[in-house]
Amino acid sequence: MQQGIKIFNISADGAYVKTFQSVMEPLERLAAPLESAWSALRLMYLVNQTQQIAQAYEKLQARVHRALSRQYQSLPIYHAVKELIKDEKRYSEEEQRIVQRHCLEARLMGINLPTPQQSELGQAVSRIEKEAQTFRRNVRVSTNEFQHRVDGDLVKHLPHDLVRRMAVDKSQPSMGPWLATLEEETYRGFLQHCGNRLQRWNIWQAYHSRGTAGAHKNSLPIEEIRSQRQAQAKVLGYPHFAALSMETKMAGSTERVNTFLDRNASAPFDRVRAGTQTLTGFCQERGFRDQLQLWDVPYWRRKQRQALIARFDEAAVREYFPLPAVLESLWQVLHDLLGITVRESSKLAAKAWHSDVRAFEILHPSGELAGSFFLDPYARAGKHMGSWTEPARGRSVLLGSLPVANVVLSVPGPPVAGLSYGELGQLVDQMGHVLQNCLSRSTHAHMSGSRGVEWDRVQVCGNVLHLLLLGHHQFAARLAAQPLTAEMHDALKAADRHMVAWDLCWQLYYSKLDLELHSRTDFWADLSRRLWPQFLPVANDAVAEKRLCSMSSFLTAPAAQFCPIWAQIPGDLSGAWRNSQRQRSVPAVPRSRPLVGFAFGSVRLARRTEAAYERSIVV
Repeated sequence: MQQGIKIFNISADGAYVKTFQSVMEPLERLAAPLESAWSALRLMYLVNQTQQIAQAYEKLQARVHRALSRQYQSLPIYHAVKELIKDEKRYSEEEQRIVQRHCLEARLMGINLPTPQQSELGQAVSRIEKEAQTFRRNVRVSTNEFQHRVDGDLVKHLPHDLVRRMAVDKSQPSMGPWLATLEEETYRGFLQHCGNRLQRWNIWQAYHSRGTAGAHKNSLPIEEIRSQRQAQAKVLGYPHFAALSMETKMAGSTERVNTFLDRNASAPFDRVRAGTQTLTGFCQERGFRDQLQLWDVPYWRRKQRQALIARFDEAAVREYFPLPAVLESLWQVLHDLLGITVRESSKLAAKAWHSDVRAFEILHPSGELAGSFFLDPYARAGKHMGSWTEPARGRSVLLGSLPVANVVLSVPGPPVAGLSYGELGQLVDQMGHVLQNCLSRSTHAHMSGSRGVEWDRVQVCGNVLHLLLLGHHQFAARLAAQPLTAEMHDALKAADRHMVAWDLCWQLYYSKLDLELHSRTDFWADLSRRLWPQFLPVANDAVAEKRLCSMSSFLTAPAAQFCPIWAQIPGDLSGAWRNSQRQRSVPAVPRSRPLVGFAFGSVRLARRTEAAYERSIVV
């Protein structure tokens, strides 16, 4: 791609008529092969973590990023694109956004700065990359250093998938020995299921202490990264890095986000205090006599949550949602709602990376192929835990390509009967992202699906679909393989939202801390300590206050950790849609008009959701 940019620079500097077709379309052609190859490698890194793939990914990551950035660092290209802006009314709304975004990206990379400032900016970015590598290495070493051997008596009370992750010999998980580690899913599962309080404290303290002591301390890298981000912002003309970050967010300004966070800071306090008191009483009724601490909450929260659905134990709930039946029902619901057809493709499945993976095509109501996606549902050794959708390819008329997405989940595979209600929610969330990518009507790959959407709007479609399908019994019952009563659905919803205010407090706290870190110069630990009582209705904990030292989001989402909360405010969208359908005997929208967020998410979702965000408050 770099060679292509060099050649394009020569032609762009020439005296020819600058049009969207002559300037932007060649860049789309140049970027496509590298973007496709990098997406494939990133997917392999996440689903098949061999040492060889991990090394290749880590080695190439910075190089690929630099190569894709070359187009924004070229003065001839920048001047050519700026000429398009002079006459942008000639172009479509989508083309205007592509041109505007290119200019923004170029400006944020210092394209129009004098040479000395460009050098200063480059030095700041290089130092950030260097300190980020140190930060990651310290976290990795600290994580790998902790291994705690667990005896068989304790393992007997742990779920099978957790025992398998902890087993040294994965082929014989019931034989032992077993090691509790700080690998994310093992850590969270152990905290939730370990009945031994001392063992819980041990792993909790080790997890929160990563990067806080000895040769692997991250305090200095944090401060250096903050300092260099501030230098980066200053040279680009921003008062601080948080203001720079808002250029790529719908929120638009730090003042707006801070107002949003501050006015919602105390909203969940009463619910959290009441919930904590109820949880304490629940613990005491079951013989717990100590003061409830942060390392106790996950275990007793799970116990209390189970009690809420005592009539429906987890194994029984899973029998309601076997994955094959859920998928078949989900495709039918989407057909009724949007008029689309989802069908399995054995031809595409032959290209899958694992035998667990299934492939599907999505057809428009007209029967035209809209796009396709691969579904990798089950947890397995070497695969990252979690759920996400990876856009593999965007819709591009120029390249003759249709959207392709990769959906990755980590639900237990056979012999486990099916999905938990939470895992069902994860599936629905990810299908929202798939629809946003595959139903895109954009002409160019750079605006296809979620690519042209601001960071704080990316998750909206997933949230809307979740609210529509799981928020009401009529839809949730259709996804179940057995009759799902309204009573059971209400119990499952209550359990799913159990102590949600507790989670919200932590989200608000870390979001505010993130903005403060990137808009103020106070020492990071002082900021963490000062904000704690404003956002968390629990006593300060000296260990938990240092969690920043191992938070990868500090590197990957600077001044952007508020985005998931911001995207959780699509209630007005789904509520308005439900109200409009309330009088219909079959809840559906006209098939010629699929939900605007899915079909036009890249361009029009911005306008259609702005009012909803203005009116909404998280509580």
